[in-house]
Amino acid sequence: MVTCGSRSARSTPANAVRSWAASTLGLGDLVSFIRPSNAASIAVARGLGAHQAPDIELLGIQAQVWRYGAPPSALAATDAPTIVDVPVLETQRLRLRRFEFADYAGICEIHADPETMRHLGDGKPRDPALTWAQMCMWTGAHALRRGGYFAITRRSDGVLLGRCGVNAQPAWPEPEIAFTLARAHWGQGIAREAAAALRDWAWRTLSPTALVSLVKVGNHASGRVAASLGARLTGTLVFEGKPTERWEYPRPTQR
Repeated sequence: MVTCGSRSARSTPANAVRSWAASTLGLGDLVSFIRPSNAASIAVARGLGAHQAPDIELLGIQAQVWRYGAPPSALAATDAPTIVDVPVLETQRLRLRRFEFADYAGICEIHADPETMRHLGDGKPRDPALTWAQMCMWTGAHALRRGGYFAITRRSDGVLLGRCGVNAQPAWPEPEIAFTLARAHWGQGIAREAAAALRDWAWRTLSPTALVSLVKVGNHASGRVAASLGARLTGTLVFEGKPTERWEYPRPTQR
């Protein structure tokens, strides 16, 4: 939902956003979803010429809908944003690439499978809103040089198989190699192949002080993948409220 200060609506970045959305994305009729108590943001929406539409419930919260319509023609068009530079990693069978919007439905399907999600996060399926937010975060991490995630696809036909990446955000315990596959593709060595490419990319590009996989106790399949890549089980810790194994990958020897 929108949060904004009370300065003049015409001087805020909101007009530039409207222009960019119309000229670059073809979105000429934007809305703001605002809590009824957020008087400052309501004033900004009014100042930009928005008209109130019927309220909705958004993520369990009542929200006012303020509809803008087409931006004023006087607004200058802006250049398209720079695309986040995400490398493509290729293995014998796989292509690891940046996420595309077309991947969203497939990632939602993976996140909706209780068996797939049993050892991830809180152990529960994830709703589409959280999945979208995570896809955006995973891609944006590349731009911030804090790791980043990739879509795992099959080279032969481009089919989405899962997602993998290195989580090196400041709040994370350590830079971590993580991987999740759709259940239909388990047991084919795909996770190991993707994780090996990630490991090599991470050492080469991110220069981490350490590189680990944090595996929930009981997730034997992921532990086997880490071990097959030379990772060593160094102990257990409580992570995301659950007992978790710490697998540390050996640093490559300098040649």
